[in-house]
Amino acid sequence: MSNKDVFIKKLEKVIKDEMVPDLVAVIMEEFDQQVLTRDDPEDPMSLYTCREEFKLFLEETVEVSFETTDDEIKFEIGDKNRLGMEDMLDENTTDCLRIIGTVFNGISGRYVLVTLDMYEKMFPISTDKDIGRTGLAYLMERATYDRGVVKYGWQPKQDWGFSNTPPIDVFQDAVEKINFNRYIEMAL
Repeated sequence: MSNKDVFIKKLEKVIKDEMVPDLVAVIMEEFDQQVLTRDDPEDPMSLYTCREEFKLFLEETVEVSFETTDDEIKFEIGDKNRLGMEDMLDENTTDCLRIIGTVFNGISGRYVLVTLDMYEKMFPISTDKDIGRTGLAYLMERATYDRGVVKYGWQPKQDWGFSNTPPIDVFQDAVEKINFNRYIEMAL
């Protein structure tokens, strides 16, 4: 085996065993700071319940995409189609990943997160089978919710924590915090 081949094997191991877990940890720190701090754990579809699934998703996308050629080692972390951040939403994605993708894309407007029961009370003749992205909760425009407060005696609620938020990029922020040269040096 050539010196180059030995180095590539060492680097693969360092990337899989050291760098990827570190990168996932930094992405999760960014997720906690940029996303969960705006979330309400009491909401019907709180992103706190999606945290572990998002972490597993990150690890899985590396495993599936890891590729070594003569010239490079490539892998992806995160899959924008499964998060709904590209033109097409992967139909095999989960509700949690869809909501996370929606938040990452940014949300324009003021919304209140309501339960399915509240939605059906406001729109009793609706034929929608999919209420919101999960069926558990629905983003209702602030003005519509305020009509429900008057009409049905709903409790006043604050705007959903992600109302009027710009896109969030936990990936780029994490990549900027990782010292990739450190992992190359570990493989030498």
